[in-house]
Amino acid sequence: MSKATRSSVVGERARSLFRDAPPDSATPVRLASEEAGDRAFAVLGWGLFALSFLKGFRLPSLWCATHFTFNYSQGFVRRGLVGELARRIGGDDVYKYDVFTAFSFFVMSALIVLFALAARRALRARSRDWILRVSLLVLAASPGMVFLVHAVGYFDLIGLSALLAFLLWAGRTRRDLAIFYVLLPLGLALALVHEGLIVMFGPSAMFIALCHFLRSWDRRPMAKLRVGLACAHLVVSASLVAALLIALSGTISEDRVHRLYVFAVHHADFAVRADAFEVFNTSARYNILTKIPAFWRIPSERAIALSGQIGFLPGFLFLVFCGARQIWSARRPWPARAALLLVFMAAALSPELMNFIGWDWPRWNSMALMTCAICTVAYRSYFPAAAQPRPSLAVLTTGLLLAAVGLTSTTRLFDDYQVQFFPFDRQFELIERVLERASPFGPRS
Repeated sequence: MSKATRSSVVGERARSLFRDAPPDSATPVRLASEEAGDRAFAVLGWGLFALSFLKGFRLPSLWCATHFTFNYSQGFVRRGLVGELARRIGGDDVYKYDVFTAFSFFVMSALIVLFALAARRALRARSRDWILRVSLLVLAASPGMVFLVHAVGYFDLIGLSALLAFLLWAGRTRRDLAIFYVLLPLGLALALVHEGLIVMFGPSAMFIALCHFLRSWDRRPMAKLRVGLACAHLVVSASLVAALLIALSGTISEDRVHRLYVFAVHHADFAVRADAFEVFNTSARYNILTKIPAFWRIPSERAIALSGQIGFLPGFLFLVFCGARQIWSARRPWPARAALLLVFMAAALSPELMNFIGWDWPRWNSMALMTCAICTVAYRSYFPAAAQPRPSLAVLTTGLLLAAVGLTSTTRLFDDYQVQFFPFDRQFELIERVLERASPFGPRS
């Protein structure tokens, strides 16, 4: 075969990989084999997540382990549900660091599996939606994902897992009002786990409920009475959860705090952090008016936060833009689109409200990233046949560039940890010690 002939064959094979997409496609190009494209995307997506995982991997901190010891042995306290359930199952001596480590990684594994299932459902519903695929790549490479891995042990991951489980169940049920009967006890339980979960994930649950309601309306318009009943359930659920949140935001006596601290020190096999018990003596009012303003008056903290936001915001805003663009492009009455868009924006931004009561801004960023992604996946799962925005090569290119930027970005981590980069020598050594059980069961802080 001559050189010219070989060049012609190679060129034809290359051109056959990508061809003009049909007019209704969500991307300006398509792979010759859809199955090959799915495999390539899966490898790329999981690869980016693996890099983010290695950049932020750590063992659970003593701060988180200390929260695990909060329980009702000395009377009712906020954030004590998880510790109380553990005490009921394993007894007073259940507060061991290796038990908490196993529990923490189980929750993180459940979160990863649940989100993968939700994303796969959305991708199967819209096989040609490359904007969704690129959005998931931006998510996997974001500094917010790095911190999400770093946050292993925090009860935030329990809230995210519960939200995803709720989405997967709600997407399958065809009962119009059953979703609200599940939403109420779920909200109450999460408020008992950590009162901040309602602020961060409540709007996301409302977005899922709104999608469920609109899908039911599309299938079978509900009578006015049933519409009113559904709205009443929604309002009552939100009101009860809000009332419980306010009730739990108060302080308890110093004597009860001391007795709970002594109980934890006596039964835990790790160094219990005394400062973690200050949450029982500190009100939200004090945090908002005194503690957090004093923190942000420190110039070095403002500089670190500004640098972190520069790395986080581009990818996050891309996800918000793509989600909002998708919702507004649907061919449905403008009040429905406006309601969806309003609740979507509230869900995406609500975790950032926690900046008013806590200085863990990388933590709130990671939660906002996940709520935005969950709502994006939820909308596409509920409305696979909804009209899509016009395909844009510029949006796809921007997303890919932001994924690359995310891979090179860093963020602040807790306890003097630093984001790790390839070849991840320190992280592989840590994982190896954990697997060999040669590492003492105790983190640095």
